[in-house]
Amino acid sequence: MKRWFRGRLGRVAGFAYILSAATLIASFMVAGSPTMLTEAQAETVTMCHATPADTAANGWVSISISADGTVLDSQHSTQHDADIIPAFEWTDQDGLHSYPGKNLTANFSGYTGQQILANHCSLPTPSNTPVPTNTFTPSATPTNSSTPSDTPTASSTPINTATASSTPTNTPTMRPSRTPTDTMTPTPSNTLDPSITPSATSTASQTPTPSDTPTSTPTFTPTNTSEPPHLVDPKVDSLVEDNDNNGVVSPGDVIEYVITITNDGGSTAEDVSFSDTPDANTFLVVGSVTTTHGSVTTGNTAGDSSIFVDIGDLTAGDTVTITFDVTIDPNLPSNVTEVSNHGLVSGENFPDQPTDDPDTGDADDPTDTPIVQPEPGPTNTPSDPGDPGDPEPTPNQTPQTPLLIPVTGVDLTGGGMASGMVFNMGLALLGLALVVHAWSLRSSQSSEESH
Repeated sequence: MKRWFRGRLGRVAGFAYILSAATLIASFMVAGSPTMLTEAQAETVTMCHATPADTAANGWVSISISADGTVLDSQHSTQHDADIIPAFEWTDQDGLHSYPGKNLTANFSGYTGQQILANHCSLPTPSNTPVPTNTFTPSATPTNSSTPSDTPTASSTPINTATASSTPTNTPTMRPSRTPTDTMTPTPSNTLDPSITPSATSTASQTPTPSDTPTSTPTFTPTNTSEPPHLVDPKVDSLVEDNDNNGVVSPGDVIEYVITITNDGGSTAEDVSFSDTPDANTFLVVGSVTTTHGSVTTGNTAGDSSIFVDIGDLTAGDTVTITFDVTIDPNLPSNVTEVSNHGLVSGENFPDQPTDDPDTGDADDPTDTPIVQPEPGPTNTPSDPGDPGDPEPTPNQTPQTPLLIPVTGVDLTGGGMASGMVFNMGLALLGLALVVHAWSLRSSQSSEESH
């Protein structure tokens, strides 16, 4: 071994070998460091989107958003006054970050945003509040009060009234010298017998009892006409694969659509289905279609270019979430500045319902995603246009970038650029060590031949 590193050049070569090995090891350590990762954690958080966004007059719907820094600039955080967003953390190339949440302590009809979020984006119902059960109180008062109108009055009056109407008609004429001996006492012809009590005597102290007093309580059975089903279906887009690491949606990137379908009507929506055909400038990622209710019939089989989900019946208050991914055409024409997507919810007992972009004030509008086109590269001009040996210039030719040799496990993009630089430095040192080593061996052989 000493023969390989003899002399001054041999020692320089050995030192270069050691330094290159240390540099390569350092590049692997930097690449493996979690703080150098550029991709945000591929997670989502569930938030409550207000309808409309500034007042929540129609309540909230539950949607999913990417759990990374993009929420800081989203309309949910900056413009939608009544949206409720939970607190969460994410990690990127700059380290660990946290989002404090939005409207978690705000008061909505006596409840905090945190309570509404915990109650699946709806106002809680107090457990001690009685629920009406269609109790009927009759408004009609019985009109038969049964007040006796005839009060018995004693109409019988004794007809035998003791009235002495008889007057003696024979009045004797007496002589003055004689004293009458016969005194006539008039006797009434009609004498009332005081022992007779009138039989037609009526006392009005008796209280009549009405015979038509109602004995049953009226019973009212209300006829409940259930409200028809009503579906709301916001569709939210988000960047899930930033293949050129520019932080915006651009050709070749992958975006995800999340459709949240909720039946906020009063009855079951029957035989519900969802269908969607991606924008012509995007390609469906086959196998990415998911649903929380029902089954995916089209979209996860090779060759599929559209989506169909058989949801089935959706009872009042139920929610189903459907997701799928699309890839933006890498060769997108330069004049295309956005892609658009519009799905359709259908069923048996309600009209067709198009999906809605919750980031706009319009109803049932398609979800539009702005596209940022890359800037054209500089024109490559030959150094001597008059030299016929030079190749013709190619318009809009992008200059070649330095070649980085990829190594398994090493991240050479974004935050891993530092590891790539260290890795290339190690390769350069290794090459230098090989050259110096070869010179040292050649010098050593020349020295031995001269002796």
